[in-house]
Amino acid sequence: MPLPRSLLTLSVMAAVLTACGSSSEPTFDERRDGFFVQRDNFLDTTQPVQNFSDLPTSGTATFNGAVGVTLTDVDRTSIIGDLALEVAYSDPSGTVSGRADNFTTDFGEDFSGGLDITNGELGDSGIATGVGFNGDLTGTLVGPQTGTVVVDADMSGTFGTPLTGGGDVVGAVGLVTGSVDIGGNTVEIGDGAFIVTE
Repeated sequence: MPLPRSLLTLSVMAAVLTACGSSSEPTFDERRDGFFVQRDNFLDTTQPVQNFSDLPTSGTATFNGAVGVTLTDVDRTSIIGDLALEVAYSDPSGTVSGRADNFTTDFGEDFSGGLDITNGELGDSGIATGVGFNGDLTGTLVGPQTGTVVVDADMSGTFGTPLTGGGDVVGAVGLVTGSVDIGGNTVEIGDGAFIVTE
């Protein structure tokens, strides 16, 4: 059965853009909308991988998409970035690595730096029935207004294969939890999610 949308209904993606730039780069609104399109298409056309035996036993796969979070600060700040994820399959397990960068906020601040996916291992995703992965999402972002932001988060995702006909894994969808340090102040991640596809 398809993955449930209720796992991924986020205030981060429901935020209204309060500042639009004139740059040719996509705005926060456009990137948020792109997240929804990619996620909805994935949920409509895939099913969770149910068994490790359904995964390849060797080789690698690369997926791309987006990751977004809403912080529990007073302003409920939302931020979205690009996400690239690589799965290295092996029997009976495998590893996951990747990077998230090109972050921007709902008030128009762009961040340099990036976050790395480390300690990624295939296993029970913990968010839906099926096989997925768990890993750390950590690193440092720097914004011209906010300054240095140190992220210490966890990722949990579920792999999907085509809803009809089966076949290879075509992506993953999941949640992000954890906290960020902004100028020595720790702020929890209230909502966080990601989507990656071929």
